[in-house]
Amino acid sequence: MRTKLTVPFALALLAALPAAAQTSSNPFGFVAVGGIAFFTATDSQTGRELWRTDGTMAGTFQVVDACPGPCMSGPATVAQNGKSYFFTTLSEGPARELWVSGGLPANTFRLTDPLRFPRRGTWSAWIASQGVLYFAADDGIHGMELWRTDGTRAGTHLAADIRPGPAGSDPSELTDFGGRLFFRADDGRRGPSLWKSDGRAAGTRPVRDPVPGSAAHGGPSFLRVAGRTLFFIAPVRSGGSQLWKSDGTTAGTAALTNIPFTSGFLDSMAVGDRLLFVASDSTRGQELWVSDGSA
Repeated sequence: MRTKLTVPFALALLAALPAAAQTSSNPFGFVAVGGIAFFTATDSQTGRELWRTDGTMAGTFQVVDACPGPCMSGPATVAQNGKSYFFTTLSEGPARELWVSGGLPANTFRLTDPLRFPRRGTWSAWIASQGVLYFAADDGIHGMELWRTDGTRAGTHLAADIRPGPAGSDPSELTDFGGRLFFRADDGRRGPSLWKSDGRAAGTRPVRDPVPGSAAHGGPSFLRVAGRTLFFIAPVRSGGSQLWKSDGTTAGTAALTNIPFTSGFLDSMAVGDRLLFVASDSTRGQELWVSDGSA
């Protein structure tokens, strides 16, 4: 969630930064949690690092120099449960470390050794009922797989090795649905399919393969929750894609129509228990559609 800078807020931020950096601190990446906004800014001593502010000069300061030397800390990626999760970018390669902060130097620390994280897509999700942040990462051994953290070092680990070996299952589209994690993953047998997890390896299992009998297909995408329904689009064997729904069970996961969309979702939004989305088909072109989860 981005924070709009008010004049007092901006003045407090400017006054809190070292004098040499006041004209080029370039603060960005604002994420609010509680009464604190986390962001990154550059000063002349430490480079770009994680800062915080409560809108006052006294409450605006650098949280930690998490990455000394020619590297930097990234902006807060997720801020939940009174904590901000952020990355440090290492100078010797593309790997990054995941850190957590409660807003003070004393409660800011590293959660992981260097890992590779996806550069795009929905690769993390906060599950409030579990107090857990799920994310995709590659430790150089298991490939890109599903990880979890509860904000402690001991509670940060691989959640499930869905596709053993260095290839990884490439989890994406991570989504909170009914207090469980739903996502797309490829176990190397089914192809990209809909999966769910309760945070345990034993509780991580496939829900539905949208194109059974073939591993060479695209998987579910644009996962959206509207009311008690999880919507997504999935490929059709003959080409195009269809709108699907799920109640979280295999039996309750099915295509809603036999209309092949030629472009999939171009934009979408949940409004109450309905899904509004823009898509194209072969007869109408690009139009606005709505679904309440029934055919």
